[in-house]
Amino acid sequence: MYIALSKIKVRSGHKDKVLPVLKENSRMGSAREGYINSYLGCNDENNDEILVFTIWKNKFLFEEARKSIKKDPQARKTVFQLLLHLTGEPKMETFSVIE
Repeated sequence: MYIALSKIKVRSGHKDKVLPVLKENSRMGSAREGYINSYLGCNDENNDEILVFTIWKNKFLFEEARKSIKKDPQARKTVFQLLLHLTGEPKMETFSVIE
């Protein structure tokens, strides 16, 4: 398994629109989409950053999901594709990974 903790910065004022959609999508996330589960949260309501803790089957699936966002933003919406769709070009930084 591959665990990634990512920090995503969304456009100012967009967090309230993004979080509910991401939370719903993470509940519906399945192994066939590459991730087992995803948890979202933010530690400050005034901050436009979202923390995403995702458990993937393996590192390859995680990297493929990130690549597919850049290639085809209209593709089937995974958690990361939803971020791209809703926030334009989110600043996403994976700052902690456990294999």
